Amino acid sequence: SVAITWSTAAEFNNDHYLVERSIDGRSFTTIATVNANTNAALTSNYSAIDRVPANGLNYYRLTQIDKDGKKTVYAVKIVNIKKINAGISVYPNPVKGNVINIKMADVTDNRLNVQLISMEGKVIYSGINQQQGDAMQVKLSLKPLAGVYLLKVGNNSPIKIIIN
Repeated sequence: SVAITWSTAAEFNNDHYLVERSIDGRSFTTIATVNANTNAALTSNYSAIDRVPANGLNYYRLTQIDKDGKKTVYAVKIVNIKKINAGISVYPNPVKGNVINIKMADVTDNRLNVQLISMEGKVIYSGINQQQGDAMQVKLSLKPLAGVYLLKVGNNSPIKIIIN
């Protein structure tokens, strides 16, 4: 989760705030609407929580909407989220043969670097792979020896897989 907080010293003619998020820094979506404090002469503290940030860079901005419809857009703040595995799983696991099927629930990039690493740290495979929907298939030139390996997809933490 990402907590977004802001304060105002005084507010006049303010109606509400929009908390917006983008994953590309250009196209923003409203994730929360927060009503303005009606007591304009006092300091007001506000907050909103993004419970489902994207893996990687998240761009946040605050837009103030006045009662007369005037909008003020404030500076963008960036938060880098590194989910441990971003919903990545391998099926079937144990892997049979030289094809690794990867399912990716929360991955937003469609081209990812994939590495297969032995438990000794030797890189067995490294390449850029194309995601198709929520899945990716990695075809190895040779079937690795049976054993436990680490599979690293993009910037996510490696996951253990077994190859029979």
